Amino acid sequence: MEKKVGAQSGKQEVFHSIKPVTLRSSLRTVRLKLWDEHRKRLISFSELRKSAAV
Repeated sequence: MEKKVGAQSGKQEVFHSIKPVTLRSSLRTVRLKLWDEHRKRLISFSELRKSAAV
């Protein structure tokens, strides 16, 4: 049983760096559609068009 407890605590450490989802941040994501591999975040189609124009 001790092994299981150790494994559980190791998994929970991963979540320390994750920001909580708030109502405001969840509403902002409604406009986001695409994953930008370079920026490692979601972007809108308009952001994609702007970056393609440059």
